[in-house]
Amino acid sequence: MNLEDRIPSGPTAAGRGLASIPDHLEKIAAVMETKRAMGSEFFLNARVDAFAIMRDDSTAALAEAIKRGNAYADAGADCIFYLGVSDRETLATLVREVAAPISAFAVADTPSVAELEEIGVARVSYGSAFQRAALAALKRFAEGIREPDGHSAMREGMTGRELQEMLRGRR
Repeated sequence: MNLEDRIPSGPTAAGRGLASIPDHLEKIAAVMETKRAMGSEFFLNARVDAFAIMRDDSTAALAEAIKRGNAYADAGADCIFYLGVSDRETLATLVREVAAPISAFAVADTPSVAELEEIGVARVSYGSAFQRAALAALKRFAEGIREPDGHSAMREGMTGRELQEMLRGRR
């Protein structure tokens, strides 16, 4: 579960801010207490939105992100999830400075999974990227149908055999 520290303070994205650390720690404590009481393997990914909210001051955003990440880790969060940061140097700093596994949200300019693993990022989230990639392929296919050799687009897709192998877990 992602538990974000962004709070809506108005009807638009411009009117949003960050929850106070004590308020967010109460939420984390309640989740972790319930997890222990149930003997659950529930995974709490405490999301830090400082980079997404504090876009005008990257130095202050980094300091706030580290402070929040360590506070959430101390409260028992399983992982600290950073939204709005994708550069290698900042992610490496978070890995070094925060006493918990770090999760990153991948965007087009995020380092590769191998690079993220190399610097110590523990988890990567792709959000709706898979859906958007599939829809882009569907759009290209639909547009290709109108071309003179409209069925050529069908040759770019998976074969029936490849699909069956994938669905059976063999690929």
